[in-house]
Amino acid sequence: MRTAANAGADDRIAGTGENVRQRAVPIYRLWADLVHACAPDRSGERALGLWTNLHGIATVVANRSIELIAPQADIEELVRTAIARYLD
Repeated sequence: MRTAANAGADDRIAGTGENVRQRAVPIYRLWADLVHACAPDRSGERALGLWTNLHGIATVVANRSIELIAPQADIEELVRTAIARYLD
């Protein structure tokens, strides 16, 4: 259970010195604008869904867990499918 006392305890980007959150906000806003241009209905939901879906794919590829959980996965196809799911 997350409480005020432990809220930052598992924060992976806290203390990175890179101000990751502050840098991510304008990037995400641009992302949301691009998604809106492609699919204006429910664009907020679509932008967040696609962002998190692609982030998840990138994470399992970057940490190489994809090799353990889905060794035959076609990464390009996963990305294409995610994009199609949110933008079609």
